[in-house]
Amino acid sequence: MKEPQCLRDSRRYSVFLDLTFINTKNISLWVKEKTLLRIALVASMIGIVALFVISQRIKVDETMINKLEQSVDETVVVTGSVVGISSSNSTTFLRIQKDEITSVVLFGKAPLLVEGDYIQVRGKVTEHDDKTEIIGEEVRVI
Repeated sequence: MKEPQCLRDSRRYSVFLDLTFINTKNISLWVKEKTLLRIALVASMIGIVALFVISQRIKVDETMINKLEQSVDETVVVTGSVVGISSSNSTTFLRIQKDEITSVVLFGKAPLLVEGDYIQVRGKVTEHDDKTEIIGEEVRVI
């Protein structure tokens, strides 16, 4: 039995309409992806600028060397001049002075320092042989 002409035409046009719909959908998805990419890039740039501004306003309170005894087991930031350097294996011992002299112990690779460098040390305050010292986590020349 032969199909009626109207049924054959509707199938032909429905396939055409389905293909048109799929192509339109792909185009609309592509436009949405492009818009989404732009939004993501703008949000990323705003976030980077905000982090930069915030980081410029952060101030780390500096601890005075003569008050280290009150900060045992706390992380502190201390600045001072290097007055002594010694090394043993992978450990470096520094003596720094600002108002008083204190010891800083650095494990692992230490930065190249010479006596007279003005440095900033961030580390944990500990007591060893009844003396207060800093186990350095970060050292930088300023």
